[in-house]
Amino acid sequence: MVSGFENDNAEKHRALFDQTGKQSLIDITTALAGIGRRLGEFPRILDFGCGCARVTRWLQFETSGCELFGCDIDAEAIAWDQENLPGVQFARTDHEPPLPYADESFDLILNHSVFTHIDERMQDLWLAELRRVLKPGGVALLSVHGTRAFGISEHATRYEGDTGAIWRRELERQGILFISSDSYVGSSFPSFYHTTFHAPWYVFEHWSQWFDVTAYLSHADLGFQDIILLQRDDREDRDRAIVARPAHHEVSASAGDPPLASVGAVDGGRVPPVVAVALERIGERVSRLEAAMAKSLSQ
Repeated sequence: MVSGFENDNAEKHRALFDQTGKQSLIDITTALAGIGRRLGEFPRILDFGCGCARVTRWLQFETSGCELFGCDIDAEAIAWDQENLPGVQFARTDHEPPLPYADESFDLILNHSVFTHIDERMQDLWLAELRRVLKPGGVALLSVHGTRAFGISEHATRYEGDTGAIWRRELERQGILFISSDSYVGSSFPSFYHTTFHAPWYVFEHWSQWFDVTAYLSHADLGFQDIILLQRDDREDRDRAIVARPAHHEVSASAGDPPLASVGAVDGGRVPPVVAVALERIGERVSRLEAAMAKSLSQ
């Protein structure tokens, strides 16, 4: 199983799938090192939105002695995970909380590309839930579509009239842009699954309701998404961000939103072209790094 690809095309993309999984592990390790932490020091780790274990399969080699868990809404992917990775405890979950775990269950929660596809209401539900299952002092590492991802999509709409300008104004005004009438409509993805972009200031201001935002790493996830490092801090006098927008607002997710036409059709679970291009570039970069490492070791 290769997430994001139809079965008849899966094998030819297997190498890229494996390469990006390895690179994501490197990205996670690098991000944690930035706050002085290592994967192996977290006793219980949850891969939230693990899919068919693109990252989890590599995590298990770096977390010996740790309890590793994975959860996802995709029943088929979880069934595959349970059959092929018996050393990890997997669970199928619903698209909204709660998770099937007790309060304060995990020392580290990892995630790649869930908050990039859900609206603000659902994000708030999940941020509160992740805080619930994270231990005090625990760390959460999440990813978002930030400046680079938005810039790529904005540039791709340059022949689509003022679509990009409308998106930019909304993102700058609200700090979050959820495009509900994108090319995921009518695809094999769930009806709530669309395209979301975040402004860095929004993450610091809004997410600090649940966590301390300890680091924001631009395009540190596969060179495309931004990595956010969060910590659960239960102190009453913990740092809280200064609000940078009206306290009461509603982000529009109406059918009148400009379509994300540049992403292209998503038919039968295929990766959108803009993402495929990014993955190809990442695969080329990983291949070059592996070749350089192999040459160095042989000398």
